[in-house]
Amino acid sequence: MALGVTAVDHIYIAVTDMDRSERFYDSVMRLLGFRKGTKAINNQRHLHYFNPVTQYTVRPARTGASPHDPYNPGLHHVCFGVSSPEDVDAAAQALRQVGIEVVDPKFYPEYELDPAEWEPDWRTRRR
Repeated sequence: MALGVTAVDHIYIAVTDMDRSERFYDSVMRLLGFRKGTKAINNQRHLHYFNPVTQYTVRPARTGASPHDPYNPGLHHVCFGVSSPEDVDAAAQALRQVGIEVVDPKFYPEYELDPAEWEPDWRTRRR
């Protein structure tokens, strides 16, 4: 029996500078419609950004941990879906307005996965 996963419930990332990360994520997540919580976990400061679909949490990295290389094993990136290409453009513009560097939004066909190629009976896609 396969369970039907409907969303990514939460993502945790570890950062070396909580204050700098808070300034960055406060700007980005507010623009994306996320709310913020600051409940500590195990007496450590955490920043929780959430909406009705998912939670994105920022926590302190271990002292002395080596910097993350996105091409090493581990998290490469996180991508949030929006309703339309126009929303992608609006998000890029809003992020630029708060000083965040954004690449030009465009369609990347090499990342478009067609579930029908994996499972013959799976013919619908979530967009």
